[in-house]
Amino acid sequence: MLEITDVELIYPDGDSETVALRRVSLRVNAGEMVAITGASGSGKSSLLAVAATLQRPNRGRVTIAGVDTTGMNGAELAKLRRDKLGIIFQAPNLIPSLTVAEQLEIASELRGTTRGRAQRNAVSKRVAELLSAVDMADHAKKRPGELSGGQRQRVNIARALMNSPRVLLVDEPTSALDSVRSEAVMALLKQLTVDFNLATVVVTHDREQLHWCDSEYVMSDGVLTRARG
Repeated sequence: MLEITDVELIYPDGDSETVALRRVSLRVNAGEMVAITGASGSGKSSLLAVAATLQRPNRGRVTIAGVDTTGMNGAELAKLRRDKLGIIFQAPNLIPSLTVAEQLEIASELRGTTRGRAQRNAVSKRVAELLSAVDMADHAKKRPGELSGGQRQRVNIARALMNSPRVLLVDEPTSALDSVRSEAVMALLKQLTVDFNLATVVVTHDREQLHWCDSEYVMSDGVLTRARG
């Protein structure tokens, strides 16, 4: 579950201030996929950064899987992101020299969970499970240059799920894809949200794919309003 309560975010702007988020509240339950829409500069990216604990709000509270992040230090937040959050950025940013399987394995290595044989076997099993879930099992030994845009995004999604997060934050997952691949990626995100019981937030401009989401919120001038659901 993700809960954002009465959050305000203010940026210094010369001699004045810019209010990026105005008393924003949002609750996303496990197994639910929510869309955030709105014009460029409306505050969507700021909201995603606050939800990801990459930006501290000036006021309000962010609770992730029952953990109140208020007052946590940088190391504690970094551990929370590793253990509880999956973040999918707009560009896949896959490492060109690594195979598809290695892209996922490195996520566990960064977490420090692959030292013993039992841990390595568990990681290999998790990699196989996730690649199967995103229909990329047959491409495990390929490198990013051998994949289509839609396939790279699938690897990106699988990598974000490697450490079994409770909350999934997704930034414009279909921006570089055609309509057919966009539909496939959003269907996949919906299926994974249900199968892995995730609280998923998707920031998107792609209104044609909103039917995959359980509810839609619109951001305008830092104010979040529920549109449907």
